[in-house]
Amino acid sequence: MRIYNVNLFPDAKHPQLVSIAPVESEKPSIAVLPFNNMSGDPEQEYFSDGITEDIITELSRFHSLLVIARHSSFAFKGQAIEVKEFGRKMGARYVIEGSVRKSGSRIRVTSQLVDASTGNHVWAERYDRDLLDLFAIQEELARAVAATVGGRVEAAWRERAVSLSPNALRAYDLVLRARAFIIKFTRSDGEQARMLARRAVEADPASSQAHACYAYCCFVTQMAHWSEHRDRLRAEAIDFARRAVKLDDTDNNARWILGMVHNARGEYDEARFHLEKALQNNPNDTEARGYYAYFLHTIGRPEAAIEQFELSRRQNPYDFAWYPWGMGWAYFTARRYDDAVASLKSIPEPINEIRGILAASYAYAGRLGEANATLEEFLRVAEDDMVVFPGRRLKDWDEFWRGAAWYQHQKDHDHLMDGLRMAGLPD
Repeated sequence: MRIYNVNLFPDAKHPQLVSIAPVESEKPSIAVLPFNNMSGDPEQEYFSDGITEDIITELSRFHSLLVIARHSSFAFKGQAIEVKEFGRKMGARYVIEGSVRKSGSRIRVTSQLVDASTGNHVWAERYDRDLLDLFAIQEELARAVAATVGGRVEAAWRERAVSLSPNALRAYDLVLRARAFIIKFTRSDGEQARMLARRAVEADPASSQAHACYAYCCFVTQMAHWSEHRDRLRAEAIDFARRAVKLDDTDNNARWILGMVHNARGEYDEARFHLEKALQNNPNDTEARGYYAYFLHTIGRPEAAIEQFELSRRQNPYDFAWYPWGMGWAYFTARRYDDAVASLKSIPEPINEIRGILAASYAYAGRLGEANATLEEFLRVAEDDMVVFPGRRLKDWDEFWRGAAWYQHQKDHDHLMDGLRMAGLPD
């Protein structure tokens, strides 16, 4: 599965940001505004973004907190918005905001915790440290916030050194750079991300993050058909994901990546184990929940998948790519074609596979003109984007869709292929 920047409906308006009413819960809800880059160098933007993402990850390890996912927080990046308004839109009681200034071997992180209902500052701190203490800053900040808003701190932290070695810091920086490239989901950016992630592994062979990042980059590249060496990349994806979990079996990112790779390989028991383990470790991890939902859809339980996607939306209310993408595909598999069309059409920047699923959904819904037009657009984009274009007949695409949809049952695969035939792809 992947997401990249191709607009299927260039003339369509993007979904409007609407406020999400807070859910009644005993858990305090908290959202993190993207930290400002105060380094004076736009090229350091990836670093402040990475710090923000890792603070969200550290906070989410506390089961006593309800943490809004980073995708939703970053929907407001670069916007001038008051903290109270941000909290209202996110449905969060508390908001963290701050800044990062990186200069040479030193870093300054400022942060403050605000009660979004009143606008009052609850807690503030400034950290002036050596870059090697970066993880210690993140952990200290997250612990302080969790203790303040949660009333208690659970011992849910993975064991790791609070001070980074120079090699570990170099690897961490490379991982942040790789993440910034891979989320652009283009062939050239994917290659750059994979190169950076490989260098991170070489810089710190003990880094679970580096191994997981490289596994993910290999997985995306082979899934996207951006390389002629897909078999090798497929093997490296599972190998490095396994190594990542072995290096740190509490690293949730590594855990759900391994589960995702197993799912794509048709190893459903292994996929279930790792994805369920990831959710047990961190119920706030919406990426883990999203891939678990997709797993349920692949094994023929689309209604259960829809429930999981709906559950994740509370924590990730402004994710306009992942949520309607997963929901739309699950709706299609559940034979709820009108719902599938509505969900898939709402995606502002869909992956190309969405065109195929949307074409099949249109066909089953009886909208054959739209089905054929969408299918033709799918084929055109595929011919431009893929290293090897399969062709323009249904049988040419059998292997592709087995690799893209990951269905366990033949009936679900046949259902998809029949929809593409109805949309106009000849036998």
